[in-house]
Amino acid sequence: MPPAPWLYVSSTATLTHYAVHLQCGTGATIAIGILPRFAGISVHDGWAPYWTYGCRHTLMRKQGIRILDALESVFPGHLLAPSLSLDAQPE
Repeated sequence: MPPAPWLYVSSTATLTHYAVHLQCGTGATIAIGILPRFAGISVHDGWAPYWTYGCRHTLMRKQGIRILDALESVFPGHLLAPSLSLDAQPE
């Protein structure tokens, strides 16, 4: 059985681009061609290939909270905002 393809999604406030590629990683994002030329702010989950592009980066809110939760499990009681959770809704 062949490997399942990967779905890549890039979007702006008004446009969304979907691409299906058999590879997972930088080779696929280069072949798709959007990220290598992107000049805005890339909001993503922290996947390593995204950091290879020269645009500005920020993590998705839930990914940042997952990182804080992981740090809290290693260093209990040392985070400044222990009330954060994945279920918290923005105000």
